[in-house]
Amino acid sequence: VCSSDLSRIRFASRALPVEQQGEEFHVSWTGRGITRIRFEYRQVNTPDRVSAQDVSVTASGSLTFWIRGQEYVSAGRVSAWRVTLWRHETVAAERHSALW
Repeated sequence: VCSSDLSRIRFASRALPVEQQGEEFHVSWTGRGITRIRFEYRQVNTPDRVSAQDVSVTASGSLTFWIRGQEYVSAGRVSAWRVTLWRHETVAAERHSALW
């Protein structure tokens, strides 16, 4: 049996449309009193720019931050990130990537 006879599956890859390209970052937390989650990040094509997304929250849980579309295509993948949990005007917790 020839190895080329074993597989008849054909696959043709294609790029996703620009609006579907990107990365997602999942954040989950527990505890009371968290009022805001802030996600800051740098991208490989714009290393000197720090972008941020803020979300107001009222309960413990989880959420997803998305970097996608033209921003992702132009500025590239995320190279460093930081997430801070805020209790009103005070940082209650922080996590960040090794390169932050």
